[in-house]
Amino acid sequence: MAKSRAIFWVAHSFTLLGVIAFVVLLISKVSSGDGTQQYLSMAGIKVSYIGALALFGVIPLFVIVLFVLDYLGNRDYRDFQKKYKIEDKEGD
Repeated sequence: MAKSRAIFWVAHSFTLLGVIAFVVLLISKVSSGDGTQQYLSMAGIKVSYIGALALFGVIPLFVIVLFVLDYLGNRDYRDFQKKYKIEDKEGD
């Protein structure tokens, strides 16, 4: 189990480093004036450097919206349980 956990963290670390390196590349391309040039993504779609950077910039916004919606949903669920006196089962 410890060996697979170590491999898991190493793989995730390399993935994070790769994403950071790609974002740094995108920032350098846009700041040097090559932002409107297009490159071929791994899916075979032509994407400009500005568009790819914008997509990476929207990810934190989506994460914040996700947490807000999750909080509101859990709050509504807790209010429903409190109103109708429903108790959670252990393990749920």
